[in-house]
Amino acid sequence: EAHDTYLNVEPISGTTMQAAKRLQLSVRLTPDVVNLPVQCGNSSSPLSPTTTTWGANLPNQVTGQYVPIYWAEEYGEISDKSADDFVAGVYGGRMAAKGIYIGGEVAACALVVGAVIMFWVAAAKEPVKGTTL
Repeated sequence: EAHDTYLNVEPISGTTMQAAKRLQLSVRLTPDVVNLPVQCGNSSSPLSPTTTTWGANLPNQVTGQYVPIYWAEEYGEISDKSADDFVAGVYGGRMAAKGIYIGGEVAACALVVGAVIMFWVAAAKEPVKGTTL
């Protein structure tokens, strides 16, 4: 996980909550790279001797291995205050819509029950003489 790039997105609104972008560059040590000449000594003075070595002192087991040479990381996440504002804005509206939906269902049930009661009361009364249904 320390080297992953990831993006956490809130599923309802699509807002990014956390993101991390990481990049590592590595170089592979091969015999060609390990055996490059290295200057030893002070080459700026013409009187000091310089010697050239060919990497013979490096151990053989370093060849074929990768060595990191660069690391970059960019990370960001939503602040606590912004998260609270986001929850109030997105989920608060969802809760209000859910309340309106449930209120509508209750009102519809009340109308159906009222209609059934009115029909039952009307059916239970005796018809007035001289009227027909």
